[in-house]
Amino acid sequence: MSKEIYPDFQPTVEVLRELSPQDVEDFARLLPQLTDHSDTDLSVIEDKLSRAIYADDTEIAVIRNENGRIQATATANICRIPTGEKGWIDDVVTDRDYGGLGYAGLLIVRLHNWFTDMGVDASNLTSNPERLTAGRLYEKLGYEQRKTRVYRANLVTPQAVVDNEYGAGYSVDDSSNG
Repeated sequence: MSKEIYPDFQPTVEVLRELSPQDVEDFARLLPQLTDHSDTDLSVIEDKLSRAIYADDTEIAVIRNENGRIQATATANICRIPTGEKGWIDDVVTDRDYGGLGYAGLLIVRLHNWFTDMGVDASNLTSNPERLTAGRLYEKLGYEQRKTRVYRANLVTPQAVVDNEYGAGYSVDDSSNG
C-alpha cells in the first residue's frame, strides 16, 4: 500500500478493548511477520490477547485499514518492581503490505502517552539488530541503545541442571504459590 493509492485514508490509533474473531485472525497474520516463535492456533492467540487486553498494566494499540482489519499493532506493559515502574513496549509489527507509512511511530507515540498518564517516565524496548529500519525509528523517537545484555530463560529447567548447579536435593519453597 502506498500513500498515493489511498490519499484520503488517515490512520487512527485505537486501543484494543474488546476482541472480535476478525481481530484474532489479524493477529494470527501479523505475529508471524514479527517472529518465528508465534502461536498459530487461533484459540491460543485469542486466550493470550484476552488476558492482555483485560490486564490493568497492559495496553494494546492497533491501526486498522479502511476495511477495519488490523494492519499494525504494538503492546505496552508496565512492570511494577521495588526499584520503580518501568514501561516496556513489545510486539511492534506492521503488516508488510503497509510498511513505510509511519504506523509503528504512531503506535509508539500513543503508548508513550499512556505510560505518561500511568505515571511511568521511561520506556524500554528490545529489537532484533537485523531490523535496521525499526532501529532507526526507535532512535528517531528518542530511544538510545543501552549497554546491557538481554537474557532469556525458558522456564522449564531440567532438574539435572538444578542438581548440577546447586547440588542434589536442592529445592525452592514455592508453597506461597498456592
